[in-house]
Amino acid sequence: LYVTNWGSRAVSIIDADKNLRVRDVTVGLRPNDLVLAPDGRMFVACAGDNTVHVIATDKLDTLGEPSSPARRLWEGTREIISTSLYPQALEGSTPDGLAISPDGRTLFVANADNNNVMVVDISNRLTEEAKERGDIISIVDGFIPVGWYPTAVAVSPDNQTLFVANGKGLASRANYPATTSDPRTANKSPPFDYIARTFEGSISMIGRPDTQQMAAYTAQVRKNSPYTPESLTRAPIASHGVVPATVGDPCPIKYVLYIIKENRTYDQVLGDLKDANGRQLGNGDPRLAIFGEKVTPNHHQLARDYVLLDNLYSNSEVSIDGHSWCDAAIATDFNQRSWILSYSKHGKLPGNEEMENPANGYLWDLCRRHGITFKNYGAGAQRGPAAHRGRWGNRHNARDMDLADFWIADLRKAEQAGGLPRFTIMSLGENHTFGTTPGAFAPNACVASNDLALGKIVAAATRSKYWPEMAIFVIEDDTQNGPDHVDAHRTIGFVISPYVKRGFVDRTLYTTASMIRTMELILGLPPLTQYDAGATPMFNCFQREAVVAPYHVLQPQVDLFEKNTRNSPFAQESARMNFKEYDRAPEDELNRILWYVAKGDVPYPAPIHGAVFTR
Repeated sequence: LYVTNWGSRAVSIIDADKNLRVRDVTVGLRPNDLVLAPDGRMFVACAGDNTVHVIATDKLDTLGEPSSPARRLWEGTREIISTSLYPQALEGSTPDGLAISPDGRTLFVANADNNNVMVVDISNRLTEEAKERGDIISIVDGFIPVGWYPTAVAVSPDNQTLFVANGKGLASRANYPATTSDPRTANKSPPFDYIARTFEGSISMIGRPDTQQMAAYTAQVRKNSPYTPESLTRAPIASHGVVPATVGDPCPIKYVLYIIKENRTYDQVLGDLKDANGRQLGNGDPRLAIFGEKVTPNHHQLARDYVLLDNLYSNSEVSIDGHSWCDAAIATDFNQRSWILSYSKHGKLPGNEEMENPANGYLWDLCRRHGITFKNYGAGAQRGPAAHRGRWGNRHNARDMDLADFWIADLRKAEQAGGLPRFTIMSLGENHTFGTTPGAFAPNACVASNDLALGKIVAAATRSKYWPEMAIFVIEDDTQNGPDHVDAHRTIGFVISPYVKRGFVDRTLYTTASMIRTMELILGLPPLTQYDAGATPMFNCFQREAVVAPYHVLQPQVDLFEKNTRNSPFAQESARMNFKEYDRAPEDELNRILWYVAKGDVPYPAPIHGAVFTR
């Protein structure tokens, strides 16, 4: 029996008669699926390093020194097939499903993060020289484009049709009006669809391609992928502002503050945004603005003063994968699969750091490798050295508007003594709220505290001596908490700097990875994964001239200290929810509560029901 050890870079060989482990065979990072060919070769997909390892089951491999992040596998161990579109690609292909044709001649590999299936000739019929040496060499025939995040492949018995399971379906969509029914209420739909329910898994059925069709498929896969080898050192588009397009080129911005907030869609906060003349500003739906300008005046003013981003999308769906996307520009295959199990109440999938941590680590690891000073205020701080952690508090006993003072105090110390880190990452998550849990701060108070914290931070930064060389980036870790009429992944974000355009609406399609790529280029850092390497940098937000002006913080027009009581709407339901960690509460129920608290007796917009056709 052969078992892939997802969290230890090994395949265990088990003697099924004696119930004993014979030995472990070292393979690549995060081995998952495996398949046996008729000739006895075992193919093992390794998601973290874009490889398939080939193990001979008729003999034991010669043991060598185990691999590590700093040491490759010893030469001559076995055949290793690269599954990425280009050699030496960063993490981001994520092979996670394998199949072999009935005739034993072809291997099919699902590359989850590249949205393709790699086709490999494993017959050895084209390698005469290898045959003479007794070697078996596989040859990549090409790639087939499929749907979103393929997770499994199978071949029909007649060897003529390939079946591919696309874990996330074909496309993202708006989650308002609702089109799915709530499985916990038989007779009505929620006012908007929970983002995890917007996935419509699909199966692609593909006829066996000939040589000409395979070439066309491969060309389409390359066209579909924004990642190219050139993007490792140069952005895919030209820059007309101060942010360089080439890694390592000089930039007048020296200091970056990166703020990660919790769970809001664009419409949920900025759907009611208006310009100075009272006209609708940006592509928002005012009906969906649960936390409008009275609650979030600083968010609204910053969107007016600087660049309004109304086409910015989260790469993530929920916080479990969202923080990984924000911190590392990818969520591992374990991360993607585990949250779907836990959020659908099918249990918690046990894992370790080997399974959760991306191959290149996180932004702070990238900074450390390249000599960039950094400090972490609560954002995955447990994964970074203690010496680089700023003073921060627990979300249960500290509020964002108070936590902001810690960073402001450190900023003022740096002005006196020097030593402001070039990269600072911060978690401001009170806008997640605690629902209407009795004794906890009310939803409006939580979101308003978060808004005030952001205003205070920007006001302090714009008055510091570092501001002429500084940029602040703000984004939500995910968008699972609210409705959006454009797409369930559309979120709010800000880019704030003297070099940022003023009063400008930037409708360029950006993602979380776009923001990460922009910060990397400012700091002279290479990308972490294929995602940030291929992402569109936020060049259009920037100009060449600096405009240095202070920001004046605004006070939310709600009670910042309002608390829920036992008589608050749905207090008992909220009290039963788990708020110990972000997003352990049942989000559909929490969303309903937040809507009711914000909108009162305003009825939910009627959901539209009808047939849904996909091409």
